[in-house]
Amino acid sequence: MSYGNPPAPRRSGLTTAGKWMFIIGLVLSVIVGIGVVWGGVQGARMFSDLQGGGTPIDGGQTTVSMEEGDLRLVTAEGSQTPTCTVTGPDGTESALTQDSTFDTGDQQVDAQLVGTYQATATGEHTFTCEGGAASLSPSISIGATIGLAVAGLGILALIPLLLLTGIGLILWLVGRSRDRKAADGPPGGYGYGTAYPQQGYGQPQDSGYPQAPGQGYGQPYGQGSPPRPPGQDPTDPYRRD
Repeated sequence: MSYGNPPAPRRSGLTTAGKWMFIIGLVLSVIVGIGVVWGGVQGARMFSDLQGGGTPIDGGQTTVSMEEGDLRLVTAEGSQTPTCTVTGPDGTESALTQDSTFDTGDQQVDAQLVGTYQATATGEHTFTCEGGAASLSPSISIGATIGLAVAGLGILALIPLLLLTGIGLILWLVGRSRDRKAADGPPGGYGYGTAYPQQGYGQPQDSGYPQAPGQGYGQPYGQGSPPRPPGQDPTDPYRRD
């Protein structure tokens, strides 16, 4: 009897789950990595402009023209941190905003961030600082601000994505190893090994039990050798010869 083709080996759950975890984690890691690089480039350009184009606040006060939405930084050199305020075109005085996005946190950097200010109206703005020397940065583009935010969020998201990619790769490799072992199987396979020997048609079948006397082939059932006819014994006194 011939058998059909064996069924296709079934993949374990580790193989499928690990494969998708690895692919999704890898794709997202690449996308987030590109965003981090772009944001880092924008931030590097912004800091380069800040270092070369700062306006000193001479005498503790300086006036600059700003348009609505413009963003400027106030930095200070040295260990002293001055206190600064901004007077807008309408005469309203406001304090600087403490934004950690633009703070490097490196004590070795000469310029330390005092605060930021984003104009709410177009016109002349007067920056006043007390308690130390300060410098006013050029206007910062929105692209640089978005780039820094994207870089910061991307770094936070990149760590779990890399962990997801690594775990998915490990599960995928372990699942493939198990699938390969299951496909190979033990010698002879399951149900497809060497067939059991079968008797051919027309051959006598031996049940393994001995035949009782008088039950051979060709003899009547239940009858043995015929008895001797009566009167044939030579010593029989009633024998008639």
